[in-house]
Amino acid sequence: MAEHMHLIGAEDVRSAGSAMRSAAEDMRSAAFSIDSALDRHQRFLDDWLQRLEAALERAAPPSKTDTRTEAERDYDMDRYSAR
Repeated sequence: MAEHMHLIGAEDVRSAGSAMRSAAEDMRSAAFSIDSALDRHQRFLDDWLQRLEAALERAAPPSKTDTRTEAERDYDMDRYSAR
């Protein structure tokens, strides 16, 4: 009897396994690329948001302080609330 036995379809199974391994490596690489792109996008958006907030703070009008006395405020409240 022969020492080696050739199974019908064994080469096809080996080829399919190799193709599956290659596909898994491609999927792993794609997932890593997507993860890296999302990290870069997150950093870009964080930086952009910080710059936007700073620009909005610079563009905002200064807050007005009420310099009236308490009596003047009470008078204005009484005067304008009657309308």
